[in-house]
Formats: sequence, structure tokens, C-alpha cells
Amino acid sequence: KALASGLHYLHTHKYVHLRLTPQNIFWKNGSYLLEGSHQPLSERKFVLADCYNAPEYEEGEFGYHSDVWSLGVVFLELCLSRSLNEEEKRSIKEVPQRITAKVDNLQIREMIEKMLSPDPKHKR
Repeated sequence: KALASGLHYLHTHKYVHLRLTPQNIFWKNGSYLLEGSHQPLSERKFVLADCYNAPEYEEGEFGYHSDVWSLGVVFLELCLSRSLNEEEKRSIKEVPQRITAKVDNLQIREMIEKMLSPDPKHKR
């Protein structure tokens, strides 16, 4: 919940992260910190981060919804208690349900599947 709140804070101030990965999330003094390339949405730049990039990155379209995808991948890895393997990294953009099916909690699985929607309009 704290990670989603931090991302929501950035978005309400018209900033996007565009490089949200486990390596950019830190725990300090009882709080999560989102480190990295926060940038105003109006100045957004293409940033590469493999499976954490939303599918629309490839077309040069990215914004708030792209951060939602990245956070969905981070949540998925937290639920699996591991990083995605190479095959999962390759297939997540085509068939995310193949990987999310491994999440036991149905509500969490459905939330992650919405976050990993290939259609930017469906990400929340």
C-alpha cells in the first residue's frame, strides 16, 4: 500500500517515475522511498528497464499508466518471493496471466492482472 501511495503522490503532482524496479525501492526510517528518475510528465523521456517497461514503451507512448505496469511487475515479484526468470520476463507482455496464475490470493492476482493490462486505458 505504501508503494502505491508514493506513486500516487508523484502522479498527483504530475510526475512520472518511468524506472520503477525493485532496485529503486528503499526502506528508510520506517518508510519506503522511490528512488530514480522522477520527471515531470511534460518532460518525460524514454527510459529502458526491461520487463518493468509497459508494452506501450515500444511505441514511445508512456505516462502514469506505465508506472502502474512497473508497479504491477514489482508486486508480482513480491507475491512470488523472487525475481521473474528469463522466460517469464520475455512472456509477461504477451500473456501476463501465465505468470500471475502463480499468485494464490485471488484478489491480489486480479489487481496485478489489471495493472499488467496491455491496454493503457485499463491500468489502474
